[in-house]
Amino acid sequence: MGVEAKKKRVIVVAKDADAEAVRLLTDAGYAVERAGEANAETEGRFQALFRTLKAHNNSTRAMMRAVDESEYLEEVCRIVVEDCGHAMVWVGYAENDDYKLVRPVAYSGFEEGYLETLRITWADTERGCGPTGTAVRTGKPSMCRNMLTDPQFEPWREQALKRGYASSIVLPLTADDGVFGAITIYSRDPDPFSEEEVALLSSLADDLSYGIGAIRLSAERAEAEEALRESAQRLSLLSDTASQLLATGDPQGAVQALCENVMAHLDCHVFFNYLCDDERQCLRLNAYAGIPESTGREIEWLDYGAAVCGCAARDACRIVAEDISNTPDPRTELVRSFGIQAYACHPLAGHHGDVIGTLSFGTRSRIRFSDDDLALIQTVADQVATAMERIRLHQEAERRAAELVSFITSMSDGVLLLDSDGSVVLSNEVAIDILGANPGTTLRDRVRHSRASRLDGSPMPIEKTSSYMALQGTPVTDELCVISSPERGDRVVSFSSSPVRGPGGRVLGAATVLRDVTDQVEFERQKDELYAREHHIAEMLQQALIPPDVPKEFGGLAIGVRYQAALNEAEVGGDFYDVFELGGGNVGVLIGDVAGKGLRAAMRVAAARYSVRSYAFIDPRPSHVMILANEALCKDSQDEVNMLTAFFAVVDTATGRMTYATAGHEPALVCSASGAIRELETGEMPLGIFESTVYIEHCVDLAPGDSVVIVTDGITEARAPGTILFKKKGIIEYLSNNMASSPDETAGGLLAMATAHAGGQLQDDAAVVVLRLGCEQPKGSTHG
Repeated sequence: MGVEAKKKRVIVVAKDADAEAVRLLTDAGYAVERAGEANAETEGRFQALFRTLKAHNNSTRAMMRAVDESEYLEEVCRIVVEDCGHAMVWVGYAENDDYKLVRPVAYSGFEEGYLETLRITWADTERGCGPTGTAVRTGKPSMCRNMLTDPQFEPWREQALKRGYASSIVLPLTADDGVFGAITIYSRDPDPFSEEEVALLSSLADDLSYGIGAIRLSAERAEAEEALRESAQRLSLLSDTASQLLATGDPQGAVQALCENVMAHLDCHVFFNYLCDDERQCLRLNAYAGIPESTGREIEWLDYGAAVCGCAARDACRIVAEDISNTPDPRTELVRSFGIQAYACHPLAGHHGDVIGTLSFGTRSRIRFSDDDLALIQTVADQVATAMERIRLHQEAERRAAELVSFITSMSDGVLLLDSDGSVVLSNEVAIDILGANPGTTLRDRVRHSRASRLDGSPMPIEKTSSYMALQGTPVTDELCVISSPERGDRVVSFSSSPVRGPGGRVLGAATVLRDVTDQVEFERQKDELYAREHHIAEMLQQALIPPDVPKEFGGLAIGVRYQAALNEAEVGGDFYDVFELGGGNVGVLIGDVAGKGLRAAMRVAAARYSVRSYAFIDPRPSHVMILANEALCKDSQDEVNMLTAFFAVVDTATGRMTYATAGHEPALVCSASGAIRELETGEMPLGIFESTVYIEHCVDLAPGDSVVIVTDGITEARAPGTILFKKKGIIEYLSNNMASSPDETAGGLLAMATAHAGGQLQDDAAVVVLRLGCEQPKGSTHG
């Protein structure tokens, strides 16, 4: 006990620490010591360890009740986020293809599209040397203690910092054949994971690996059992004797006849067949020949020893008594009382090798059993065991068929079973009510009676129905048809059909499940109409929020702007910009991007744009404007649309000084008249997340001819399927080759180049603002 106590991990907590938390830590094997006074570091470590232990316990409970792998993964991710307070958690599986990608399969927390940008691999490459790829490749936990400074995290740093991630820990998921995935945990704080937390999280990952393996094993076992049932149904008759047993509807009578036939063939005076009684765990006389029933009942227990020995060593457990006339055994006394002088017993093996009974015979003479006699009785024993097991399986199949009929009858969906000719073999009341498909009707009768048509009103040919397709070997899922009847009018019905195949894959029939989805289709139609109205309102609102008449010049400051919506997106996005005079030769420039889409996002754009405008007219300092706008937007965050990135600058057109502040937005680029291009400093957290965020003000002095280029992430993240992102590299490449272009030409050309890189269609809204100091432009014209 003393040695074990020394090995316990010690954690010091405040003397008034929560009793429940202390109990959980003690149960987990920690030696908890109470400090005299509360200490912030001690309390923080205690609370972090308690939360992690709570997550571990909750994930263990989730594992005990898990039946579906995807739901189990989502549940564990949610537990770690909610119990530990981490920013985001995701689980990825390692692919064994040429690219060795780590494919995300579940997540929880503040993700905002982050996983779509990862493209993590576990190969020994740049994108495989981060914490996730390293953990999968090495099979050991891996950490990024500070995403801002860790050089291995560079490919993901920008997107991670946008979402407030500061550090991460990755724990591998392992099975007997190696690492198959990893769980990645993101924290908002740098280097937050203590040694004790890492140990607990590693244990949580081990439990997760075990839970996944258990779910998969259960699924494999179910598949194996199904395969076994199908195999049992296809067993052929092994002998003429087995054929006779299976042909009769009276197994008891068939076995009795077999006893009499074998008795006559061997010239034996007695022959017994015993089958195990599962309830009493003993033998009972099932069939006999050569002695009266009253005498046969007395010998039930005699062969029990042979039965319980099993069938693995058949010669060892077989009882052969060549001459029992002088044997002083109480059992043989009973046998001799029947006049039996020689006796033999063989165990019967069931389908899985277990003993299902014994087959015995004896003679009233002391003649020695020949080897041929023993071989014959062994063959018969095997045949009897196989035949009886087949009968049992047949009876079990009939029972299951009855259960299936009962289940189908009670289903709320309609069910049809058809033979290969398309005739209805079985249908429940729901199918009869919807289609009038009584057993015996044909598929052609059913289609004609129901007057089936497509949703557009055109007739549904029988060759296009789901049942017909299934009979041709092609499964069909959720095919919608309109069914008409004088009694119930028009109804929309969903059909799903699958072929029923026999040995060799031959189609024996089809199973069809149908459901009345009239109300659901009507609901979807109304929902689409409501969405279309909301989408139209959002589009009109967003168009109204994009300034239609930004001048090409403000007092010597040339301006070029562009905005393009992602037309293929289902909802309106949240990119915006604004340019306005502040007086005294100062010009305010705003560009931003609201998380989310639709009407709420458009309303958020309005709130952000007019908040910045209003605060800028009161006090134009960018840092002050950002702080006030953030406080206003945080108070207004009542739904999931909250995060907003922004860049706000004030340009003094007289001096060329530009002061600015950023909130998680894409860094601006400054292009000098000499051709040099540099990136401005990035800023703080996006607006609308933390009310107490302080925004730093920066300044840059622009020389005549210098340009400032600001974009939203619709430009930098432009990508066609299978291509790389446009990134800042694409922007710099364009600017380097078009230094002489006007701001208006630069804005338009940059948008066009990003669109071309994306294959002709951007996947997200995009906005571009270009400023140039001291560049004379014709006044009066505006941007369309």
